[in-house]
Amino acid sequence: MVIDNDKETLVDEKINLKPGRSIVRNLDYDSPDRLTIRVTSVGGYNTLEYKEHISSGEPTPDPAEAPTLPAETTSIDELYYIGQHLEQYHHATRNAEDYYLDGLKRDPLHYNCNVAMAHRAFEAADFKSALYYADQALKRAHKYNKNPVCGKASYIRGCTHEKLGNLDEAYRDLYKSTWSGNCVMLGMQVPPALHSGSNAYKMHLIVPGMRYDSTA
Repeated sequence: MVIDNDKETLVDEKINLKPGRSIVRNLDYDSPDRLTIRVTSVGGYNTLEYKEHISSGEPTPDPAEAPTLPAETTSIDELYYIGQHLEQYHHATRNAEDYYLDGLKRDPLHYNCNVAMAHRAFEAADFKSALYYADQALKRAHKYNKNPVCGKASYIRGCTHEKLGNLDEAYRDLYKSTWSGNCVMLGMQVPPALHSGSNAYKMHLIVPGMRYDSTA
């Protein structure tokens, strides 16, 4: 981790981070020069870079208004879209998971709410929960159509299997996601090499993270 102001390095420290762990530091600094913090992995990958915000004097936007509480929201789809709004704008008044989970109480197989929860679980390295929610989503998505328009659930489940070392299952799900328009390019990046074994495939998987076209 490096903190500098383009003139001098103020902090240059090795840190150890993992999901769910944070590090808090205080820095005595009274210069008007803008600070930049960079976090770089052992392999040299620039994991995080943030430049200090300098106010330009523009008027601040109006404070965000809290959406209706989950229990007061009548539609499951509205619960889902409120949750998406809260995540997208890092809303401070509500927790997106409360809306997704309320939707799943009303309809345990609701596709979008299950995908949203699977995504959040994956990002938190809770792979057991990620598999559960992806499985729930696919129960409905694959009931009538084995190659649905949306491949998010298959893609998330494939990424989760890859993290757990279940390469056969990962290949199956990631390949399945390529049949869906919003995941096709990601899925095609995954299995660059396949070698058939006795009863299983051995493969090298490159999962480029949890990215897909959320507009499809």
